[in-house]
Amino acid sequence: MDGRIRQLTEVMLRQYGVSPTHALSAPGRVELGG
Repeated sequence: MDGRIRQLTEVMLRQYGVSPTHALSAPGRVELGG
């Protein structure tokens, strides 16, 4: 997995409490642009 993507998922976990696996499985629900 790309290091940048992994870093983004970790930030999402800390700020939004979103599971990285869930974010990757449902990109339509989680938009990375706020």
